[in-house]
Amino acid sequence: MLYEHCAPPLKNDEKCTEILRNSVEKLYGPEFVAHSKRAMGSEDFAFFSELRPSVFVFLGVQSPEGTVAAMHNDRFGFDDSVLKRGAALRVQYALDYLAQ
Repeated sequence: MLYEHCAPPLKNDEKCTEILRNSVEKLYGPEFVAHSKRAMGSEDFAFFSELRPSVFVFLGVQSPEGTVAAMHNDRFGFDDSVLKRGAALRVQYALDYLAQ
């Protein structure tokens, strides 16, 4: 087996994570905060997180009918109305971050 190092581990900054959690709760309530387990995936965002304090977030995009296919699949589809929530969250996070 040949192992090649492709991306560093993605580590969320604790302060950025707390600001994001507060932003989510402010906009949508605590029930919209979900904690994911550690995973051995790979994410290019990790290169950014090495340079600056940052936090990686998943935006839930499952429609009421459920997910048809997993991400990175040509049959993947989502309810694009959630993009407004994602944009609003990024604005709220920026405002909360700058208020620190």
